[in-house]
Amino acid sequence: MSKVTSDLIEKFEFKVPRYTSYPTAPHFSTKVQHKEYASWLTKQDKNRAVSLYFHVPYCDTLCWFCACNTQITNNHRRIESYIEWLKVEAELLYQKLGFKPKVTKIHWGGGSPTLLKKEDWLQMGEILKKYFDVHPKAELSVELDPRDVARDYIQTLAHIGINRASIGVQDFDEKVQRAINRLQPFEMTQELILELREHNINNINLDIIYGLPYQDMDCTVLMAEKSLKLNPTRVALFGYAHVPWMKPHQKHIPESDLPGSWERYQQFKRIEEVFHVAGLRPIGLDHFAVDSDSLYIAQEQGRLRRNFQGYTDDMAQSLIGLGPSSIGSLYEGYVQNQVSVSQWKKNLKQGYLPIHKGIAIDNDDRLRRHIIEKIMCDFTVNLDEALAQFGILEFIFDAELKSLQFLQDKGLVQVKEHTIFVEKEHRLFLRAVAAVFDSYLDRKKGKHSKAI
Repeated sequence: MSKVTSDLIEKFEFKVPRYTSYPTAPHFSTKVQHKEYASWLTKQDKNRAVSLYFHVPYCDTLCWFCACNTQITNNHRRIESYIEWLKVEAELLYQKLGFKPKVTKIHWGGGSPTLLKKEDWLQMGEILKKYFDVHPKAELSVELDPRDVARDYIQTLAHIGINRASIGVQDFDEKVQRAINRLQPFEMTQELILELREHNINNINLDIIYGLPYQDMDCTVLMAEKSLKLNPTRVALFGYAHVPWMKPHQKHIPESDLPGSWERYQQFKRIEEVFHVAGLRPIGLDHFAVDSDSLYIAQEQGRLRRNFQGYTDDMAQSLIGLGPSSIGSLYEGYVQNQVSVSQWKKNLKQGYLPIHKGIAIDNDDRLRRHIIEKIMCDFTVNLDEALAQFGILEFIFDAELKSLQFLQDKGLVQVKEHTIFVEKEHRLFLRAVAAVFDSYLDRKKGKHSKAI
């Protein structure tokens, strides 16, 4: 096993996708529109469960580190309008499907779902009852911003069945928070989590970030230690993705204030050590969980998967997205809704599903998606078994294995009899290994985040 050094890290400065899907979103095109999506929906099996993703496209302040699709507003009428048009989209989906789909997982993301008031959430609950068959034990999760949550808000979340909350933390250091325009004291986050648990919302995710401006080793260790005081069941530890060409507001964060790749790697490893001592288990590339959490159990049972929210234990084959910019995944391919709220509403007003772009996939895409997901989730894949699973009798990955030779020579990946294996010590290189099987990737043209 190779020792990771600063020289080795520098060799992986190239940028590759995060592989929350394959093909990845940059390859979606406007050739796929509402007609294609409607056709795909008519082929859905009413006996198979689906997952739902609701995108709330608004925040009340702009965090400079953010790469999400959102608009800034303090006008609640825009939220009320969003809910009304969301009902229209749900009705159109129901019409195209021809039945109420069985639902086992629902996630509300943003933007900031915390901008929804009590009355808005009650209407959300009505949408679910009217258009979807939600399983009594379904997981309903929501992203929460501690700066905007009131007591009666949490009571309402519990009332409609929310049973998991993801809390955006980023970092607890005030200097770092000011640099990313998100002031959020530790006590504020702690108070929210205590309130959630009082209402039996006990599955708590924390989202923290390394590689932010002014973060050093002491800062990241303190962040990890304070996070543990909140007793999360799950932690997502993301490396900050500096993509100002996609998100111009990130230009408020000077690159000179960001730690380099070697510093980022050391930050990750040090946080990992703190979590290990506390009993948080590593999940895939960048998640951690207690051993009673469903994500850890899925990993132990070989059921870990990856989707647009990151690692998941979701076994549904279809993900239906609602709201501006939301992405859906069906057997036939991927679709993304109109990013612009006004265009999303315009499409709905015209009576068709508000698709902006998408991509139809074939069996080669499904095969490569399977291989990439196995690498990202299990750190290993047997290529012969993957080919057999897709009914392919000849070995077609000689070129990919040749491309892996560089990583093999550096001791970052092992290949034996068509089986690829990455040591957990080297999991930050998983994206580089997965990229070898990406037939769409052109590194010279890529606009992605750093591999490390």
